[in-house]
This record gives sequence, C-alpha cells and structure tokens, in this order.
Amino acid sequence: MALSRRFVKRTVITAVALAVLVLNPVFGLLSGYDFGAPELRAAVEGTWQLTIASPGAPPRTVTFTLAQGAEAPDVHATRTLSLVRPAAACGRRSLVKAASACRDSTELSLDVTMIADGKPQPRPGRGMFVVTGTRFHTGELLALVGGVSLRATLTPAGEVVSTSSDVPGEGTTSTLIRIQR
Repeated sequence: MALSRRFVKRTVITAVALAVLVLNPVFGLLSGYDFGAPELRAAVEGTWQLTIASPGAPPRTVTFTLAQGAEAPDVHATRTLSLVRPAAACGRRSLVKAASACRDSTELSLDVTMIADGKPQPRPGRGMFVVTGTRFHTGELLALVGGVSLRATLTPAGEVVSTSSDVPGEGTTSTLIRIQR
C-alpha cells in the first residue's frame, strides 16, 4: 500500500514537471526584465557636470539636470505558454515611443535642463537612457548638452564607466560626474 502511494505521488510530480517543461520550456530559466523605470531613474536622474577639454582652449564645464521625460506605457514582450516566442522572436519594451528593433531593450526618455548661475534654464532639451538586454548591467546615456553631443555608459548605481562627447570641428575629451541625486 505504501509503495503504491509513493509510486502514484512520484508519477504525479513527474507528470506535472513534464507538463510545465512542455508548456513553457524556459520556466525558471528566464525571468524577464530584472529592472524597471525606478532603477533607471536611480541610475541617471540628478544634477551632472560635464567638463569638456579642447586642444588649445581652457576646459569648459556645463552643469545640467536629468529627469524622466514624458510618461509612456511600459510595453514589453508577452509571455505565453508556447514552445516558440511570439512573432519576430524578440522582446522590446519602451518607456517612450520608439522605432521597432529586434532586440530586448528599454528606453527612458529624459528631460535635460541646463543650469546657469545656479538656476534651471527654461525649455529643457531631450535625452535618452537605453539599456540593452533584460538585465541592467550598464546603460547608454545619449543627450545634447550645451551644444555638445554626449554619450556615456552608466552602471545601475549611476557610476560613469565611459564618456565621449562631440563638439563639431573640435577634438575633445570629456569628464562626466554626478554632483547630486
């Protein structure tokens, strides 16, 4: 009697495990995105200073703030009980309206507000913070800051991994630091 109960219990557990594997082969292996807008905002929002050094000219420092731009729906790939992923076999979510691409990515629209004489300037510019993949290891900050095209790689803690800037007609080096969250 005990042997048959044990056999039935093991058979049921095995059948349920196989059903889960057949219905969703990535069950437990892929958990989707491990971050959302709060994590992106924590990495990028705040007051920043960009120092630009051009050959033969004194360094120029620009202070600006970054904040999440207009709200947009959180769109992401749907999970289905299927052996294949939906349609184009890619996931994408956007916190802004964006062109379609076949890769897992998240984009956060940013307002870039210049600070002059300690006061925010009217008419904020636009920027974007992009994380590629479903895990947030680093993200790319893309913004136009004081006439300078800025590209920086940031960690989830807001640490700057790399920075590049482009001032038309000049070879520049740049440094980016967050001075306030």
